[in-house]
Amino acid sequence: MWNHSEIRQKDGKVQFYLNGILTTVQDFNSKAWAQKVAGSHFKAFPEYGKHISGHIVLQDWATGIAFRNIKIKEL
Repeated sequence: MWNHSEIRQKDGKVQFYLNGILTTVQDFNSKAWAQKVAGSHFKAFPEYGKHISGHIVLQDWATGIAFRNIKIKEL
């Protein structure tokens, strides 16, 4: 069985849905986001989480992952 995920981003405000359920909301422009990044291993990357347009990265944390039927569309 495959999960269905959807990521919506507008002006730095991101919503992530998994199987139709909103699982997280984040504002990349907020002080709270900057504090989360500063307290993570991404602090060594000064541009991390600051851009609201650009490339999309699909990532695996060494546990194995598969993607299929990826669609990117502007809403």
